Amino acid sequence: MRKKLAGIFLALTLGFGGVIAMPTAQPAKADISSLFSSLTQILSLLGGGNFAGGLTQAIQGIITAIETSQSDILNQMDQLASAQAVACSNDAVLEFADINNFTPDVLQNWAQSATSCVTTIESLWAAIPATNLAQRNVLGIALATVGPIAVAARAKAGLSTAALISNLQQEFTAVKNTFTPYCYGPEPNDPYAEEQMDAGDQTTVFYISTYWMCQSPLFPDYSESNDGEAGFFTYNSWQDYDCLDCYNDSVSLTQLTQEAGQYNSYGLAVTALASL
Repeated sequence: MRKKLAGIFLALTLGFGGVIAMPTAQPAKADISSLFSSLTQILSLLGGGNFAGGLTQAIQGIITAIETSQSDILNQMDQLASAQAVACSNDAVLEFADINNFTPDVLQNWAQSATSCVTTIESLWAAIPATNLAQRNVLGIALATVGPIAVAARAKAGLSTAALISNLQQEFTAVKNTFTPYCYGPEPNDPYAEEQMDAGDQTTVFYISTYWMCQSPLFPDYSESNDGEAGFFTYNSWQDYDCLDCYNDSVSLTQLTQEAGQYNSYGLAVTALASL
């Protein structure tokens, strides 16, 4: 049975003066916007794993981004479902600012520890049930934080990065697939829509609005209460068009998908895969 939410078509005559209120996008909290901006900046500095802007500049950029959102990043790490993962990710975040002061031996050991932390996060992803999206979202954030730190540390220590980057690419692909927003829109040859658009009465002007919506898998079911915590990483994106022939209208589902996933692990995974 076709989901009516997939496409909502409204036919209104000019004589009607009613006002229709449509659902609006749920705004993201300011601290979350800053957090994801910092993490996106960190991921973009990888430059294909080769640090196109220079390793020194990339390390300083990561340090600056961490300092900008350090408390928010640590708050996310504290939500990991493993004391070991919490400890190693916190160490990576807190100690990275001193990486330029490490002796060669300390730097190599620290880089290997950061790499071990990445594999711990990856192991948690495999162990957490697929239905536990909230915890997997935190793991995606942790991976977007510790992953670039480990890559930069290994590069500075003169260690190979190819295997780590390959692992990160696989993990971020899994994160992206898990949190890809799903979109609703008008179905081709919708009988109700055709009936409205093919109306023979040319004296009546029909205004047909098509509503496209993309939702993150994290968005709560409408039958459930949203206590605000679930809304922490959710974002609904709506786009409507007033037209006489909605099937000829263009909708940028790519843009809507990006908007729906920009404040959860989907957006971070997309940025990571483009930067690794």
